[in-house]
Amino acid sequence: MKLNCTSILVTQRYENGVLAGPHHEEFSIDNKINVIVDQVLVRKVRITSNVKTPIIELMDFFNILDKLIMLFDGVFIPVKSIAVYNGDEDITGLPEVQDIINQRIIFTSNNIFVNNSKFCNWDCFIDENILIKWKKLLDELEIVHQVVLYNSGELKYPIDGKVANLIEVSESLVDIVKLCTGKFNDLHPGEKGTTLCNCIDSLISEYGKDIFAKEYLIKKDAFLSILTKSRVRIMHIKRKYPELFFDGKESLVYLAKFTFLYRHVLLQLLGIDYESYKTQLTKLISQLDSFNGIVDNLLKRI
Repeated sequence: MKLNCTSILVTQRYENGVLAGPHHEEFSIDNKINVIVDQVLVRKVRITSNVKTPIIELMDFFNILDKLIMLFDGVFIPVKSIAVYNGDEDITGLPEVQDIINQRIIFTSNNIFVNNSKFCNWDCFIDENILIKWKKLLDELEIVHQVVLYNSGELKYPIDGKVANLIEVSESLVDIVKLCTGKFNDLHPGEKGTTLCNCIDSLISEYGKDIFAKEYLIKKDAFLSILTKSRVRIMHIKRKYPELFFDGKESLVYLAKFTFLYRHVLLQLLGIDYESYKTQLTKLISQLDSFNGIVDNLLKRI
């Protein structure tokens, strides 16, 4: 039996630190779901339904909103508590409600670049229309989005495997861009005649010129080659490894860059003005390009 409620209140905060603010956003979805987000030191998200609704559905709605905010912030703010209400009655303490809450507070691994990944303030852009578009986009991406989150997070998994998975996501990004914009109609990921290299090059040429400006200026073809070989490497035993592939430090840098590319593409598909975060993104890329000389050394050896 599904347990119903009329509202949930989710509180998010850092373990050590505070959130910027004040930020306040309020909007409705189809005149059925009302959302109020207040952020001052902590973030409080209240989601209210006009009719009794399964608790799980309101929590799912929160997860959708949280993933959208993460596109702007670059990180997930930890969920510290969830309160559940049935009208004016607080039913959080009911054992069956606690079971649902414990199942739904799934730790979302934060971006490993937690201190260096914010594009812009989410509250300047998120409204009913953006949230509806995001839900449709997320439905199409389905497991692809989770793959990106897991591989760009703190999951205990080899860094070269993470970057290989993010490189592979280029094919899915081509598909979603085709669906939403009609671009890349000459590309057919997964079919003969369309290579992973074709997909990466098209994505970078259309959306990643600022992210991979140095690589494309100096050694475009060699860079595209090592990208695809770094992906192919995890599909073979050691003696069949390609001659060139990313080392550990390079994998870290390009995991960051492909994470930025992924978020940037989705923000563009949502209609967010690039000029509103271009300066910040290029600043982040400049920091990566100069980090310990990793990019310069890569371009010398390929």
